[in-house]
Amino acid sequence: FLRRPSNWQYCPIVPTYKRRTAMTLARTLSLREGNQELYVHQSIASNLPIDSIYNIAATEKLTSPNTYAWSLNMDPLWSITYTSPAGDTLRLTTTTDSLYLDRSKCGQVDFHPSFGRLMSAPRIGNGNNVEIIMDVMSIEILAQDGLSVMTATYFTEAPFDQMTIEGLQHGEMAHVQP
Repeated sequence: FLRRPSNWQYCPIVPTYKRRTAMTLARTLSLREGNQELYVHQSIASNLPIDSIYNIAATEKLTSPNTYAWSLNMDPLWSITYTSPAGDTLRLTTTTDSLYLDRSKCGQVDFHPSFGRLMSAPRIGNGNNVEIIMDVMSIEILAQDGLSVMTATYFTEAPFDQMTIEGLQHGEMAHVQP
Protein backbone atom coordinates (compact mmCIF):
# COMPACT_ATOMS: atom_id res chain seq x y z
CA PHE A 1 0.00 0.00 0.00
CA LEU A 2 1.32 3.44 -0.96
CA ARG A 3 -0.28 6.81 -0.42
CA ARG A 4 0.52 10.49 -0.89
CA PRO A 5 1.06 12.55 2.27
CA SER A 6 -0.52 15.60 0.67
CA ASN A 7 -4.02 16.97 0.76
CA TRP A 8 -5.41 17.56 -2.71
CA GLN A 9 -6.77 20.93 -1.54
CA TYR A 10 -3.27 22.41 -1.40
CA CYS A 11 -1.11 19.98 -3.38
CA PRO A 12 -0.82 22.23 -6.49
CA ILE A 13 0.33 25.24 -4.45
CA VAL A 14 2.87 23.84 -1.96
CA PRO A 15 6.08 25.91 -1.74
CA THR A 16 8.27 23.44 -3.63
CA TYR A 17 8.77 23.63 -7.35
CA LYS A 18 10.60 20.45 -8.31
CA ARG A 19 8.05 18.18 -6.69
CA ARG A 20 4.55 18.80 -5.43
CA THR A 21 4.24 15.72 -3.24
CA ALA A 22 5.88 12.41 -2.41
CA MET A 23 4.87 8.84 -1.73
CA THR A 24 4.87 7.19 1.67
CA LEU A 25 7.02 4.18 2.37
CA ALA A 26 5.37 0.96 1.21
CA ARG A 27 3.13 -0.50 3.90
CA THR A 28 1.52 -3.82 4.68
CA LEU A 29 -2.11 -3.63 5.75
CA SER A 30 -3.92 -6.20 7.87
CA LEU A 31 -7.02 -6.34 10.03
CA ARG A 32 -6.84 -6.60 13.82
CA GLU A 33 -9.70 -7.13 16.21
CA GLY A 34 -10.08 -5.09 19.39
CA ASN A 35 -13.01 -3.97 21.52
CA GLN A 36 -15.27 -6.13 19.33
CA GLU A 37 -14.35 -4.07 16.25
CA LEU A 38 -11.98 -4.54 13.31
CA TYR A 39 -9.13 -2.05 12.81
CA VAL A 40 -6.62 -1.57 10.00
CA HIS A 41 -3.06 -2.27 11.15
CA GLN A 42 -0.20 -0.73 9.17
CA SER A 43 3.49 -1.62 9.19
CA ILE A 44 6.41 -0.66 6.98
CA ALA A 45 6.52 -3.32 4.24
CA SER A 46 10.27 -3.88 4.08
CA ASN A 47 13.43 -3.24 6.02
CA LEU A 48 14.86 0.23 5.63
CA PRO A 49 18.51 0.46 4.50
CA ILE A 50 19.97 1.36 7.90
CA ASP A 51 23.38 3.05 8.07
CA SER A 52 23.78 3.14 11.87
CA ILE A 53 21.60 2.62 14.92
CA TYR A 54 22.00 3.70 18.54
CA ASN A 55 20.06 4.27 21.75
CA ILE A 56 18.74 7.76 22.34
CA ALA A 57 18.12 10.07 25.27
CA ALA A 58 15.24 12.46 25.91
CA THR A 59 17.09 15.21 24.00
CA GLU A 60 18.93 14.41 20.80
CA LYS A 61 20.94 16.54 18.39
CA LEU A 62 20.15 15.75 14.76
CA THR A 63 23.44 16.05 12.96
CA SER A 64 22.35 16.44 9.37
CA PRO A 65 19.23 16.73 7.26
CA ASN A 66 19.19 13.00 6.55
CA THR A 67 16.39 10.51 6.80
CA TYR A 68 15.94 9.19 10.33
CA ALA A 69 13.95 6.30 11.77
CA TRP A 70 13.02 6.06 15.44
CA SER A 71 11.65 3.09 17.33
CA LEU A 72 10.35 4.33 20.67
CA ASN A 73 8.73 2.79 23.72
CA MET A 74 6.78 5.56 25.43
CA ASP A 75 4.76 6.33 28.54
CA PRO A 76 0.98 6.36 27.94
CA LEU A 77 1.06 10.16 27.50
CA TRP A 78 4.01 11.53 25.55
CA SER A 79 5.20 14.33 23.29
CA ILE A 80 8.00 14.85 20.80
CA THR A 81 9.18 18.24 19.57
CA TYR A 82 11.51 18.83 16.62
CA THR A 83 13.14 22.26 16.30
CA SER A 84 15.40 23.98 13.80
CA PRO A 85 17.87 26.88 14.11
CA ALA A 86 15.38 29.05 12.17
CA GLY A 87 12.71 28.54 14.84
CA ASP A 88 10.68 25.90 13.00
CA THR A 89 8.78 23.60 15.37
CA LEU A 90 7.00 20.33 14.66
CA ARG A 91 5.24 18.81 17.68
CA LEU A 92 3.60 15.44 18.29
CA THR A 93 1.47 15.08 21.42
CA THR A 94 -0.98 12.58 22.83
CA THR A 95 -4.03 12.55 25.02
CA THR A 96 -5.70 9.40 26.29
CA ASP A 97 -7.76 9.12 23.10
CA SER A 98 -5.88 11.05 20.33
CA LEU A 99 -2.54 11.61 18.64
CA TYR A 100 -1.88 15.19 17.46
CA LEU A 101 0.57 16.70 14.98
CA ASP A 102 1.07 20.47 15.07
CA ARG A 103 2.95 21.92 12.11
CA SER A 104 1.52 25.45 12.50
CA LYS A 105 5.00 26.84 13.40
CA CYS A 106 6.88 24.71 10.92
CA GLY A 107 8.19 26.98 8.19
CA GLN A 108 5.92 27.90 5.33
CA VAL A 109 2.30 27.21 6.30
CA ASP A 110 0.39 30.20 4.93
CA PHE A 111 -0.01 29.04 1.32
CA HIS A 112 -3.36 27.40 2.18
CA PRO A 113 -5.70 27.95 5.19
CA SER A 114 -5.95 24.24 6.05
CA PHE A 115 -2.22 23.42 5.89
CA GLY A 116 -1.23 24.78 9.31
CA ARG A 117 -4.17 23.28 11.18
CA LEU A 118 -3.71 20.77 13.97
CA MET A 119 -3.89 17.21 12.63
CA SER A 120 -5.31 14.39 14.74
CA ALA A 121 -5.81 10.63 14.70
CA PRO A 122 -7.61 8.43 17.21
CA ARG A 123 -5.48 6.32 19.56
CA ILE A 124 -6.54 2.72 19.20
CA GLY A 125 -5.33 -0.03 21.50
CA ASN A 126 -3.01 0.06 24.47
CA GLY A 127 0.40 -0.16 22.79
CA ASN A 128 3.09 2.29 23.84
CA ASN A 129 5.36 1.79 20.84
CA VAL A 130 5.88 4.51 18.25
CA GLU A 131 7.76 4.29 14.96
CA ILE A 132 8.68 7.53 13.20
CA ILE A 133 10.36 7.90 9.85
CA MET A 134 11.31 11.45 8.91
CA ASP A 135 13.19 13.18 6.12
CA VAL A 136 13.69 16.86 5.26
CA MET A 137 10.05 17.44 4.32
CA SER A 138 7.87 14.57 5.54
CA ILE A 139 7.09 12.52 8.63
CA GLU A 140 5.40 9.14 9.02
CA ILE A 141 4.13 8.12 12.46
CA LEU A 142 2.96 4.60 13.31
CA ALA A 143 1.79 4.42 16.93
CA GLN A 144 -0.09 1.88 19.01
CA ASP A 145 1.44 -1.03 17.07
CA GLY A 146 0.47 0.53 13.72
CA LEU A 147 -3.18 1.17 14.62
CA SER A 148 -2.81 4.97 14.94
CA VAL A 149 -1.06 6.33 11.86
CA MET A 150 -0.30 9.82 10.51
CA THR A 151 1.70 11.09 7.55
CA ALA A 152 2.41 14.74 6.82
CA THR A 153 4.58 17.06 4.78
CA TYR A 154 6.18 20.27 6.05
CA PHE A 155 8.35 23.03 4.62
CA THR A 156 10.90 24.24 7.17
CA GLU A 157 13.14 27.26 6.76
CA ALA A 158 16.08 25.15 8.02
CA PRO A 159 16.46 21.42 8.71
CA PHE A 160 15.55 20.19 12.19
CA ASP A 161 18.58 19.89 14.42
CA GLN A 162 17.06 18.95 17.79
CA MET A 163 14.52 16.45 19.06
CA THR A 164 13.07 16.60 22.59
CA ILE A 165 11.00 13.72 23.97
CA GLU A 166 8.76 13.71 27.02
CA GLY A 167 7.63 10.30 28.23
CA LEU A 168 10.43 8.21 26.72
CA GLN A 169 10.98 4.79 28.28
CA HIS A 170 13.48 3.49 25.71
CA GLY A 171 14.32 4.41 22.15
CA GLU A 172 16.62 3.78 19.23
CA MET A 173 17.45 6.10 16.36
CA ALA A 174 18.77 5.02 12.99
CA HIS A 175 20.24 6.91 10.05
CA VAL A 176 18.62 5.60 6.89
CA GLN A 177 20.79 5.38 3.78
CA PRO A 178 19.62 7.54 0.87
